[in-house]
Amino acid sequence: HYATLEARGGSISNNTAISSGGAVFNSHRAFLFIYDINMVNNISTNGNGGAIYTHGKGIIRGVYFANNTATSKDKSGGAIYLNINTSQTKS
Repeated sequence: HYATLEARGGSISNNTAISSGGAVFNSHRAFLFIYDINMVNNISTNGNGGAIYTHGKGIIRGVYFANNTATSKDKSGGAIYLNINTSQTKS
């Protein structure tokens, strides 16, 4: 895999991306672990996933999302955009 991102606690806020993933963009070979974080006021201006765009694997748990926006043509994933090849499990 390319990389692993692990974030625990705190806030990821007020970010803007000119493409997908206003705060976090996770590629298909990366692992993403986000726990107990506030994700507020993030914007994807020409893509999907206002806060998070993920095409890879990982866990997102205990995250508070508010006022995240995807402003692409289809406006998909205001908070999270899961790419079609991404699997999601609920625990």
